Amino acid sequence: MAALFNARKALGGAVRRGVRSLSQLAELPELHQMLRQTCRDFADRELAPIAAKLDREHTFPAQQVRELGAMGVMAVEVPEHLGPVLKFGSEAQKEKWITPFTTGEKVGCFALSEPGNGSDAGAATTMARLEGDEWVLNGTKAWITNSWDASAAVGISAFLVPLPHPGVSLGKKEDKLGIRASSTANLILEDCRLPLDNLLGERGMGFKIAMALGIAQAALDCAADYAHKRTAFGAPIGKMQAIQFKLADMAVAAIQVLGGMGYVTDMPAERHYRDARITEIYEGTSEIQRLVIANQVLKEYQP
Repeated sequence: MAALFNARKALGGAVRRGVRSLSQLAELPELHQMLRQTCRDFADRELAPIAAKLDREHTFPAQQVRELGAMGVMAVEVPEHLGPVLKFGSEAQKEKWITPFTTGEKVGCFALSEPGNGSDAGAATTMARLEGDEWVLNGTKAWITNSWDASAAVGISAFLVPLPHPGVSLGKKEDKLGIRASSTANLILEDCRLPLDNLLGERGMGFKIAMALGIAQAALDCAADYAHKRTAFGAPIGKMQAIQFKLADMAVAAIQVLGGMGYVTDMPAERHYRDARITEIYEGTSEIQRLVIANQVLKEYQP
């Protein structure tokens, strides 16, 4: 366990420093490889056997999240004694909000999108006004993942909202194409009053973007394994160039590699496909992200 925490600390440092190329992601140091293997073993042992059931029944894996917290995985980007408000939180906020979320005891939700905006998150209409020693929040946040399971919510102006809380209500749980083990619903703020120190960082603070590398890897693993086992004309289909091309396309191609078997719900690739699809939409569509990436690349390499 001590070695795992050391690996987690090292990986957290790498995450905060950032990388410039995908090759850096592919060549992980030994400690990072150990952490990755530990997480993979946990996923194979604890999550893979129940993943289809969680997806089918729309059930949040609370127990497994707590176990991940005990392993230190829920706090991978921060020092062991701090949590997700490390970068912008006050000392009082760190003391109040850190431990339950980094241990997996509680989960949070990120309230960014609204009914009238998605990729253009800067067009949010939810308002916060200052009244005496309180912030008063009004508005509706849409498609909020983990909303029914979360104990706190954070928005782009970064207010820490304990859940449940007066003035906060949740809409119906959406029946989604993918990531069905997590709840998704509207989060409605109606004169939600918060103490002044529930503002995290400065007004108008920005937001970060998450990536779907893990889902893509799982889909590729599933397709590659099947390509080795399934034979046609006396040889594994993985020997066929056409199948090799599909494997190279990774997550989305996995559904095609498995053919009809990939389309039925008994195969994990079908679930991976549905889960990965949402990553092309939330926190900015793929088209918007291409513009963001292109602008950033041009900026970095500007003579």
